[in-house]
Amino acid sequence: MPADLHRIVAQYDGAIAYGDRELGRFLRGLRERGLYDRATIVFLAAHGEEFLDHGGWEHGPTLFDELVRVPLVV
Repeated sequence: MPADLHRIVAQYDGAIAYGDRELGRFLRGLRERGLYDRATIVFLAAHGEEFLDHGGWEHGPTLFDELVRVPLVV
């Protein structure tokens, strides 16, 4: 187990929060420009991360849900 696991998970969570804020900013921009109602918006994540949930670390060769079940929102 990495000694700084909590720090790494916090950084990962921070990156997700940053992406969430930026997506919100993008959607607000579409609304402000009158483009939101005519837009088709697709949001997709590439992969998840495993933080020792099953003994693995980050995104490795396993097929656990936290790695392969990612959002696709249309």
